[in-house]
Amino acid sequence: MCTLCKPGFTEAMFSNSCIDDTQCSDNWIIIVIIMSSLAYSIFFIFQEDLGSYFFSNSYKNKNDVKQNVNTSHSAEFLITVFYYFQDVSLLNVTTPYMNSETDIISSLKVIIAGLFEMRFTVFHLVKDVCVLPGISVAQKIFLKSLFSPLIWFTSLILHSVANCKRAFGSGMTIRTARAFVLAVLFTMQTFGTSLFTLVTCINIIGSNVLLVQGNIICYTIWQKSIIVWLTVSAVPFGLFICLSTTFLQSGQLSFPMFATGCIFPLPFIFYCLYLQLYSSSYREKHSAAENVSSAVVELINGPFRPMKMLHFDISWAGIILFRRTLLVLIYTSIQTPLLRMTIFFALCLASLLHHNMVWPYKDQKANIAEAISESALVITTFINVVRAVLVSEQNKPTAPTQSILDLFDNIDMVLQLWLPLVGICILFVYLMLRFMLYLYRVCRDVKCQSSS
Repeated sequence: MCTLCKPGFTEAMFSNSCIDDTQCSDNWIIIVIIMSSLAYSIFFIFQEDLGSYFFSNSYKNKNDVKQNVNTSHSAEFLITVFYYFQDVSLLNVTTPYMNSETDIISSLKVIIAGLFEMRFTVFHLVKDVCVLPGISVAQKIFLKSLFSPLIWFTSLILHSVANCKRAFGSGMTIRTARAFVLAVLFTMQTFGTSLFTLVTCINIIGSNVLLVQGNIICYTIWQKSIIVWLTVSAVPFGLFICLSTTFLQSGQLSFPMFATGCIFPLPFIFYCLYLQLYSSSYREKHSAAENVSSAVVELINGPFRPMKMLHFDISWAGIILFRRTLLVLIYTSIQTPLLRMTIFFALCLASLLHHNMVWPYKDQKANIAEAISESALVITTFINVVRAVLVSEQNKPTAPTQSILDLFDNIDMVLQLWLPLVGICILFVYLMLRFMLYLYRVCRDVKCQSSS
């Protein structure tokens, strides 16, 4: 909170190093960031094809794969993995008694977390990058948070191009629409967390100052603007997803309206409530709009069982998002580690119990995967409750207690680094083996044709 670079120096974008203002000209990183947002968008566009490839059990032709492979597995897998890494990043408490990490371990954790949180921290290895001289810590956090909306608008631009260029066919229009929805689902929490940190203030000697930059007195005009944005967008986003998919399916809510509602949910929540209470009419849509809307609804609600609450058709995806919003609110509003982690533990435990009672996914494997993810979050929060107790007591642990802490540190390292890293390596090896087998089959077919 109190660290600032001296005049003539600027804090680097991806570290707390101070860079001479005369060296702040790394504009190449802007191109890298734009290309990264495009890469994420393209990944979301073709994630179904990757899902079909990974979850298919045999080498069939393209049509056979589409007919026999449930591509919703890919969406379920992405939801579980992305949400886990984004949630677990909020649950850590640092103590002086934790095992020290090497630079390689720290970099691996930052890179893996950055990939799934879709943050700039993926560029952590390029530490001493300075683009704009003189930017403050708060401005740096805000600029880094813009990566999330950059992915949204990149996906929207690709959708607009696909919608205008009919040569791509309606299939690409549907793909790009689903890519935008995935981008918003996976990055709204990251974007909201960053913005919440810019309005989180603490009282020091009778003055409310910004937690991340103590020389800013709260609340400035730009902070009030962020609060308005959070109230309109990030906080009610889960409720909008809960209510809107029914009207998107019926045609009472078009995809452009739904896309706008994803970015500005609050006004559209009132519109959905109006439709539910006062409108029973069905507006007929063109087949292209129906296809896009149905595909988006299938993406959001497809993995889950139908739910009803107070005569409303509720999307379980929205319930998950609302629950994750509570994590962000607790993370940014409660500064006492022990109280924060105790509430986190109770919330994660309640989520695990609720999941096991409802079993919301249609697919049994997806339910098991989500239960494992929720259990890992419960274990992580319990470990950090113990750490928070040590922080609150401010006593050096005895030898037996230190042994338990070392065990907890190892478990935490397994959950947040080694298991994901092993999974990524297995996935990479599996991909390489399938690619080599594909090349072998192609070469064999070519050889057979030439011989015949």
